[in-house]
Order: sequence, then C-alpha cells, then structure tokens
Amino acid sequence: MRETVWASLLRFAKRDGNVVAACGGMGDSPGVSRVDIFADIVETGTVLGIDANLGPDVAADVFGANTGENRFSENFWHVYGFLEIFWLKRPGAPGYQGHHFTVQADRFGRLDARFISKAVRSRYGLSPFKRPLHFDDLKPELDRRGVSLVPTTRDDDYQTYLQPESGVTVMVLIDNGYYEYELGHISKIFSPIGYEHAETRQRQANAIEKAAEVANLQDWQPQRYEELREELPSADELVRECLDALPTSRSAALTRTNKLLIDVSLAHRHNISDPGLRAELDGFVEWRRRRARLMLPF
Repeated sequence: MRETVWASLLRFAKRDGNVVAACGGMGDSPGVSRVDIFADIVETGTVLGIDANLGPDVAADVFGANTGENRFSENFWHVYGFLEIFWLKRPGAPGYQGHHFTVQADRFGRLDARFISKAVRSRYGLSPFKRPLHFDDLKPELDRRGVSLVPTTRDDDYQTYLQPESGVTVMVLIDNGYYEYELGHISKIFSPIGYEHAETRQRQANAIEKAAEVANLQDWQPQRYEELREELPSADELVRECLDALPTSRSAALTRTNKLLIDVSLAHRHNISDPGLRAELDGFVEWRRRRARLMLPF
C-alpha cells in the first residue's frame, strides 16, 4: 500500500525505531565504499541506471511499488526513501514527461531502512545512509574516477557544483548558521531538468532542441501549437533527425545526449505516420531500457 507523503514515512520510522543510522548488522556490500553510490549518481546522471525520463513504470520495476506518492496538478513524484523522482503527466499526448530526480541527502542518518529499495541495498548496502554525506568524502572519489565538478552558483548558505557531462548538480552547505549540519555537508544531489542536455555536437543539440520545442508546444501551449502546426516540422521529420544523430552500434556508450535523442523522439511517437520509423524508434527505446536494467545487481 502506498504512503501519500514523506511525513508518513518519517512517522513510521519514528514509531518502529527502524532508522538506518541505528540499524547495526543490516549488512553492507563487500568491496563497495560508502560513497560509491553517490559517485555513480554524479558520474552517470542515474540511480542504478534510472532517470526521470524512463518513466514511473520503469522506476517501479527497479525500486518497487512501496513508495510515497505526491500529486499537484500535472506534477507528481514518487518517494523512494532518499530518492524522489518527478514527472509531468502530458495533457495532450500519451505518457509522461520526465522532470528530474533529487537525492535528499539531508535524510541520511534518520532514514527508515524499509524504504531503501532492495536493488539499492543489494548493490550498495546500507552504510551510505547511516550518517550525513560530506563533500570531502565524495570529491576524492570523483577525482579518482576523473569526474569533474565545476563550481556554479553560490549564495549565503550553499555552493553548488555541476558535473558537465551528466548534468548533475551537487549542493554543499557553506554556512551552518541556520542549519544543524557541519560545513561541507551535501544537502542534495539532483539531475538536470527535462530535456536539458550537456555540451555536445551541434547536430545533436539542434535535433534535441527542435524536437523538445515542438513537444513542449504541443503539451503546454496547444493553441499556439495548432496555430503554427503547418509551419512546424512533422513528427516523422523530428524523429528521423534525432535517430540519425544516434550511434549506429548498439554497443556504443549510452550518454546523456544519446538518451535524450531517444527520449525526445518518444515524445512524438503517437504522431509518427511511418510504421517503419515507429518500429525503429521502438528498438532504440528498448535498447535504452535494457541498458538501464543491466545496471541492476540481481
């Protein structure tokens, strides 16, 4: 049975006393360091291969159906303990548009072990969640992997860092005057929003931006979309341009850019007129989903 809000998860945790920080003997994965999961998230832009653009059905396959769910208008999100994944219900087309995911690192040390999915526990154990995460722990592991973090925005309380390839942002506390955490505490790690793409070749960027613009018009400005429809590229043209920008080999790296070329094409699937093109797109979609599931530990 699904809980409806994060507050209920904390209520059950306090009632049962089954908080990760207090759970000795819960088992950790041998050969896996405490920060591996967070370094993997920053490097890949996914949690066990899952990102928001894969949709709630794929997320449920991986993280399970025992989730808190929140809804507001077209927006809704699922809560998997420390992980929140956000989607938009498309008003004018089938399915969902991925928005982003957030790793709520502020919850570490008081998180109920039951709400950490079997997949995460099997890969990483429970030690990552038993105490707060610090930048001084994560940064050396990213450096060891050759994964860069670029300082971006800074305010009175937080410094944020961007990983350019994955688009992931890390939010680090730099003033604890109003907070209970130590300086250097990582508050959140979150993915880029929607179809935002990393630096890439101009051909790929143009294909993503054009297809995303038309999909967003159709979903969120339907009247404007109808006014411009005769001037806009067709779904077949948009999808063809995106698929032509993908690597021909299915053994190629599934980069964020390649994922987005597939994701934004999928947003136009219902309007494709060429059955062969639709089948080709379906093949790429299955490739993307299959590659995500290959990251699972069972």
